[in-house]
Amino acid sequence: MHRPWHRVSVRPSILAGVCCCVAFYITEWVIVWRALSPIETAISWLFLLLTVAIAWKPIVFSVVLCAVSAIIFMLPVTVHMPTIFWGIWFALGILGAKLRPRLSIPIGALIAVSTAIPIVFRGQPITANTMTFACSFLLATFAGMLLRRHREYMRLKTIEQHQHEQIQLLSTLHDDVARSLSYALLLCRNAQRSPAEPAAQSALPTICATLEETLQMLRTRVIAPLSASATVDAYDDAQDSSNGYAKLCQNMLRQQRRLDAAQFTGAITCTGEPEPQLANAVSSILTELCNNMLKHGTGSYMVQITFANPTAVSIVAVNDIRADEHDETSQSFQPTHHGMAMLKARVEALGGTIAMENEDGTWMTTIIIPD
Repeated sequence: MHRPWHRVSVRPSILAGVCCCVAFYITEWVIVWRALSPIETAISWLFLLLTVAIAWKPIVFSVVLCAVSAIIFMLPVTVHMPTIFWGIWFALGILGAKLRPRLSIPIGALIAVSTAIPIVFRGQPITANTMTFACSFLLATFAGMLLRRHREYMRLKTIEQHQHEQIQLLSTLHDDVARSLSYALLLCRNAQRSPAEPAAQSALPTICATLEETLQMLRTRVIAPLSASATVDAYDDAQDSSNGYAKLCQNMLRQQRRLDAAQFTGAITCTGEPEPQLANAVSSILTELCNNMLKHGTGSYMVQITFANPTAVSIVAVNDIRADEHDETSQSFQPTHHGMAMLKARVEALGGTIAMENEDGTWMTTIIIPD
């Protein structure tokens, strides 16, 4: 269930920041390393490795780096090593951008206070330079928070623009489909008035062609754009760190009420503690699975969501298939089922796999993220 090392994704912006911090650190280290004691050399190596590891797990190693930095600042003795401020500022910026303010601000305040503790311990006065240095860590945290707000604002603008485009698409589609169906209806009424005339029989191919053209229009102008947007939706879910597990729990209750109202019997269960981004993605997947159950299923159902670790999940959904759906539902996944095609695109965009099978009137969907 763990993501293979060669499939670990690294955000370019974070990688660029890590490279800059490491470059400054190594440049100074080359100058001062001869004067470092063995303990100071070990601490220097630890700090360098933590800085590099931020590119792999930004939140986890940013917290660890800040904790180590606070301990170094609070030591009663002076530790000589290359300048570590660049890495701390970068880590605090990441935490401000990734975590909620109630978590990121205390971490920044802890670093700021830890810089003044040795001065107070020695009985020295706190100067303006000391205050400025301490406040710089809070400013780094606030800079990350501003970036977080800007990202949320841009995401809302993108959603608003996407909704506007969808409204325009549906409006145009409504006019085209209504025009085609009205023409087909007119031909049918003319055929009903004079069924014996040859003209009525000759109108049947035209009616069939019109309806086929209308169905093709629905596929190309609605289904295809929605399928293409599934990848974008999956990316948005993965980047959204708000709500998280609470949002998933609320959606589980909402979907279960929908299924209960449709006379389904069953339960939706969840075990484990996920990261907020993965929880949001699973919430969207759950909605699509329940929509498919309401459309094609009947009787009993079961959805089991298992988070093996905060970044990995397996979802198993089982439900009975309606009798009139047996002939239409094959033994394996068919891309012509557009709702499931969109779900498949969403799961693959998150680096997972989806398997579907029909056995004796029971439909089972298995999703594993990451693969």
